[in-house]
Amino acid sequence: DLGEQIAEAKSNNKTLLVGNLETKRDYTDVRDVARAYIELATCNEGNLKHNIYNICSGKSIAGTEVLSLLTKAFDAKNLEIEVDQSRIRQNDVMDIYGSRDRLTQDIDWEPKFSIEQMVNDYVAWKKTS
Repeated sequence: DLGEQIAEAKSNNKTLLVGNLETKRDYTDVRDVARAYIELATCNEGNLKHNIYNICSGKSIAGTEVLSLLTKAFDAKNLEIEVDQSRIRQNDVMDIYGSRDRLTQDIDWEPKFSIEQMVNDYVAWKKTS
């Protein structure tokens, strides 16, 4: 949503409407997720010691940082940002992240794409679409 808004705001001088950007979330690139699924599906079952695996980066990133990365990648300066109360969740958990320990221990999986790479690839795609 932020990326779409930034692309539009950059060309139309619109205000970004955001929720609570202080919340932190665990972002994992879909390419890493797909690779984990493939590796789990094709590995020797004897290597799998668990029935459930978390596919995640294992660290959380604040919405403020995501916004900063997006504005930098879009080269969008001086955007107006407004907190939209309808986007605030009263019971929002401030920090959510997973543990990929089982996945790393059992099949030596770890994410290859950083949040910076995810954002830059998204923006490059967005600029061509």
